Amino acid sequence: MVAGMNRPNGPAVSFWGGLGIIGGTKVLVEEAGWRVLLDFGLAYDVQANFFDSRLRPRPASILRDYLEFSYAPPIDQIYPEAAVAGTTMAPLPPGESPRTAVFISHLHLDHMGLLDLLASEVPVYQTPDSERLQRALQQSGLLTVRSTPGFTVADRGRVRVGPLEVEAVLVDHDLPGATGYIVHTSAGAVAYSGDLRLHGLYPERTRRFAQRAGEVGVVALVLEGTTLSPGTAPHVNNPEASVAEQVAEEIRTCPGLALINPYPRNVERVISLARAAREAGRTLVLEPGMAGLIHNWVRSFDRAGSLPSDLPAICAYRGGAVSGDDQPIPGLPTVDAEDIRRDQDHFLLQLPYVRLAELVDLRPAAGSVFIHSDGEPLGGFDPAYENLKRWLDHFHLPLVAIRSSGHASPEDLAWIAREVGAGVLFPVHSLHPELLQVPGSRQVLPEWGRRYEL
Repeated sequence: MVAGMNRPNGPAVSFWGGLGIIGGTKVLVEEAGWRVLLDFGLAYDVQANFFDSRLRPRPASILRDYLEFSYAPPIDQIYPEAAVAGTTMAPLPPGESPRTAVFISHLHLDHMGLLDLLASEVPVYQTPDSERLQRALQQSGLLTVRSTPGFTVADRGRVRVGPLEVEAVLVDHDLPGATGYIVHTSAGAVAYSGDLRLHGLYPERTRRFAQRAGEVGVVALVLEGTTLSPGTAPHVNNPEASVAEQVAEEIRTCPGLALINPYPRNVERVISLARAAREAGRTLVLEPGMAGLIHNWVRSFDRAGSLPSDLPAICAYRGGAVSGDDQPIPGLPTVDAEDIRRDQDHFLLQLPYVRLAELVDLRPAAGSVFIHSDGEPLGGFDPAYENLKRWLDHFHLPLVAIRSSGHASPEDLAWIAREVGAGVLFPVHSLHPELLQVPGSRQVLPEWGRRYEL
């Protein structure tokens, strides 16, 4: 594999995000004028972003604003004509069938947050579980991106895009539906991991992805490297299966209110927290958006005939930190701050960062606890994390971390790369991609927009 433009119609791969940063991944595989775009994510870097919660892109010029700072890729014929007006980019001609298809690995915003920029004619593929989760998020008001889900591709399913063929192979991540892709070209295949791990609920999926890529004999592996760090201590991942057990143990002896902050899209963990609450003699209470998401997610399986038989009861919280009009959810009991304040040791309350002001009404009793379980803010790199600690200190709430990373450890990443055995390794989605070096594979640190021929 060499870089260059010597064969403009030959198979090649280029990178338009996820370089030197965690998130914003966009990988383009092309041949003979046909293109497969793997993920279309929004970069998330609170320390370096030009936009934040107060300074937003202009509503009528979002694409132009994102192009200015390289948040969106300058790829011709994927955006609508009105969006590229005033730029040098070619829009997708009206009435013309697109020669580009987008494949989303999973529903985290750093992998799919730019979908609304695409022309509506550009097909977007994802797994059936991702589509089910997307619909549940939309029904719950937690996602406004891409109201039309598009197309699905099942595990080991294939989609033809001109001379390219895309094969989906499920992986394990911290939300349902995550998949890797293997793109078959005339010069060999390119494997793309998306985000994955080996310590989650379905490690066999990640192993099968690596084994399948090895069977195919891919010429290049594009592998995430979120956990890569210059530290010398071994990276230890808490198994996902142990999270609920640790939460149950923590809240079983808690004499006051138990509060928890999970990542909302990890619906399987939230359901496991409901079971943990029941084991500890408590009821899980979810803020309205999360309660609606779980309700709609479970109902989607009910229609498919696979409703979990041991799903514990949950309640929805009615409060006023974000808005005073939290609406009841049909079929779910509702509790408010007074209900919880009166019976604190009977509840496990989900309290996301944006609703911390509920603490003013909740008045947690002595011995209460706040459990951080991968919700936002994600870590100390986010300025909001210090503010979270200020709030907890004010209400005398100890901060207990019970987490499980959605990303493979450096040791597991090396195992995956060795198992695949690709001639070229492209590390992405990492602050330290240079640290992922595997004997037998030539490491190439991709440059933004550079075309690497296969």
